[in-house]
Amino acid sequence: MKKRLFIAAMLICGAFCFAGPNVFLKEKKADLYSSYKWYGYSVAKIAYGTELVVLEENGSWLHVKMRGKDVEGWINVSKVTERKISTSSSADAREIALAGKGFSEEVENLYSRSGKGDFDAVDQVERSSADFGEIRSFIAEGCLKGGSK
Repeated sequence: MKKRLFIAAMLICGAFCFAGPNVFLKEKKADLYSSYKWYGYSVAKIAYGTELVVLEENGSWLHVKMRGKDVEGWINVSKVTERKISTSSSADAREIALAGKGFSEEVENLYSRSGKGDFDAVDQVERSSADFGEIRSFIAEGCLKGGSK
């Protein structure tokens, strides 16, 4: 009986002691992918500030689990930060994500006045999305790296 309790205690301790570091999504929104490639299938959509537990690393990709949920997937390190992100603000997710990158309304206005920024085009790109089935077909038909032809 004591042996079983000891083994159970070790397993529980191991789960907490050896869990990876936490990271937080620093983008407005992102996908968790089924594999460590950009053309993997999306397994979940996550929002700015989502806390993720790192399970494993593979190059510039992290295998993560959403904190408090039974959802795992891969995300590129460029999308996350180790700094805890506070989402309690009157600003919306877009404004918070831009501010985290050093971009504010004042900077956007300065770029607009200088003629250096076409924000209508940027806004249009941000609104667009691609179906993962279409992306995978494009990769395969074009014989791109990772395609199956």
